[in-house]
Amino acid sequence: KHVDKYYRVPGDRRQYRSLLEVARARYPELVVKVPSTPSKKTKRPRASTGPKKKRPKVERRRRDEPDDFAEPPNERVADLLYDFLAVRAEARRVYAPNEIVEAAPGARPLSAPGPPNLSLDYGRRILAVTKWGNVGRHLDAGTRLMARFVRAKLAAKNLEEGSDAWIGEALQMCVFEMDGWLPSVAAKWVAKYGGFRFAEHGALNYPSGDAEVKSFMDFMTKLRDEETGPYWTSAFQNQGMRLVDFYYETRLKVTPDVVAAMRAATSWKAAVDAVRLYDGAGPYVGGQALCTFVFGVLGGDPSEVLPKLDMSTTAAYCPFGPGPKSMILALWNKESLHDAGVVSRIAWLAEHAEVEFEKRGLSFPYQVNKDGGRRRLTAVDLEHSLCYFSRYLAAHDKLGEEGAGIAYVRRADIPWETG
Repeated sequence: KHVDKYYRVPGDRRQYRSLLEVARARYPELVVKVPSTPSKKTKRPRASTGPKKKRPKVERRRRDEPDDFAEPPNERVADLLYDFLAVRAEARRVYAPNEIVEAAPGARPLSAPGPPNLSLDYGRRILAVTKWGNVGRHLDAGTRLMARFVRAKLAAKNLEEGSDAWIGEALQMCVFEMDGWLPSVAAKWVAKYGGFRFAEHGALNYPSGDAEVKSFMDFMTKLRDEETGPYWTSAFQNQGMRLVDFYYETRLKVTPDVVAAMRAATSWKAAVDAVRLYDGAGPYVGGQALCTFVFGVLGGDPSEVLPKLDMSTTAAYCPFGPGPKSMILALWNKESLHDAGVVSRIAWLAEHAEVEFEKRGLSFPYQVNKDGGRRRLTAVDLEHSLCYFSRYLAAHDKLGEEGAGIAYVRRADIPWETG
């Protein structure tokens, strides 16, 4: 209840709002007037220099509005990027030739792996003896392993493929993987909880469904009282114990909404937004979990389970991590960019890849598409590749020619690997 406060003086029926009002009315001779001080915002008058010039209007761009740009001005980094993509695709051709549609004839072929070849430039030497991932996100070895685990577990639970329960639990596990828990933590939970174990996945299990998620929450609540950690991998940021304290319980409640939004999604962005309905799942976690689900669990073809999802929209949109963003800034000599500016530039690299390969005389082995033709690179593919390229570029510039030569000679007997 609100009560108005006021002051009254004995013998005076007037009401005063403050003691200062009482003093001014009853004892004016005791009230000292303080000279007013000029406001800090008051500016000194300046000499006239003619009519005031109008400031040029600065065009402000929304965070989701892409800007206008041309090809990457940093030619050195661009040359290294497209050479990196071509070499990694060649590695895949050697490893799995049945997947490849050869590039147009006449372009300079890449060197196949073999004995030390000291005529290679030092960037190629680094690429020849180290593992830098595949060009396509759908080829990622970790994604394929996770897919085999998820499908095996859902089959063991007798969930009908493509059902709401099947999609919901698959997405729960894909997001859980991105939450960043250490494998040792999951192993301790499995040892205590039991249940499904996937030998190929280190005999681990990721929680899905109400019972398992709640048991993991209970397990972690007790574990943090017994052990100080660490509990999470340092590979990327995570939400910490907020996952257990808040997010996992709300995720169980929202899973039906996630599945409904996923079934209704017509674009890659809409599908990412569907995954992001899970509390604590930002754009990067949502995007990577979706990649694991679509390219891994669904085998890259969501047409039966998610018939509305248009996969061609992966050409122009992708969430991104810090590595790809740093490479976009380097390619375009920028100190900062809004998210839309980063995404549009990643899409540009994918859209113009064929022209850029031809410009540099590189024979890029394309993956086979459904129709037997070339599988064009997409923004999702480039985001994946830029993540590895950021590490390669750091090694390239840090090792230099001398360091790369030493590493090449020492490791040249290592088989050509893909990842």
